[in-house]
Amino acid sequence: MGAVVDEMNAGKISTLVIIDSNPVFTALGGIDFTAALQRVPFTLTLTPTPTRFNSRRPGTPARRTRYAFT
Repeated sequence: MGAVVDEMNAGKISTLVIIDSNPVFTALGGIDFTAALQRVPFTLTLTPTPTRFNSRRPGTPARRTRYAFT
């Protein structure tokens, strides 16, 4: 996962699809997946339940367009 995060931070990944996973909690220690995810222009999250990537608190503006199918 470290190599993918490095590429995300370098701006080499323009689209990221996350399927039934929450990489913030599964990333190994020392890997800041949340910060790297902010550098990816388009993310698609497919999960059976909401996660911190595909849901937000009511009234909180979206930072970018995100598509999530739960």
